[in-house]
Amino acid sequence: SLPQVRMPLGVSSPLTSPTALRVEGLTACYGGRPVFQNLSLTLATGSRTVLLGPNGAGKSTLARCIWEQAPGVRWAPGLRIGYFAQDHQLLDPAATLLENARAHSSLPESQVRTLLANLGFAGQSVYRPAGVLSGGERAKAAFAQLLAGDYNFLLLDEPTNHLDLYARRALEGLLAQWQGTLLVITHDRALARGVGGRALWLE
Repeated sequence: SLPQVRMPLGVSSPLTSPTALRVEGLTACYGGRPVFQNLSLTLATGSRTVLLGPNGAGKSTLARCIWEQAPGVRWAPGLRIGYFAQDHQLLDPAATLLENARAHSSLPESQVRTLLANLGFAGQSVYRPAGVLSGGERAKAAFAQLLAGDYNFLLLDEPTNHLDLYARRALEGLLAQWQGTLLVITHDRALARGVGGRALWLE
């Protein structure tokens, strides 16, 4: 069985505001064509939300607008977002897995190692440089950095795309322990059920 992560995740920088994030009247265009118009959304502090919808509906565009604080997007004071997207580079390729995982973390090294072990990196493998990792391994290393980091909001865009079944279940288990605010974009029904909370559909 996997070692237990004994430290609570997502609580190192707690928010005092009851609302973590507010989106009001957001419109986004892609290639001159509106992707969505006048979109509004409120995420309560500590809430867990899954965003669903067909390809091309603008889910990833919405995630980028939130991350970039586009006009109409308001972050609560003290909000610290950890953002995962396929094209968003988190890792330092020259640094080891362990160094990358600890880059934004105040967790003790033993707990970060436990997180890495849960994601399939045990023993000496944590000393491999991130630059030699496969696509799936890079994704898992990025999750370790986000889950260990001093964030209070995780914004995850299709996190399980490059993961095998074992890694998906491990990520589900770790997200179940996440105590900050969570917004996950996914087509993975098992992950959506595992995250819990409310589901939003973007047409």
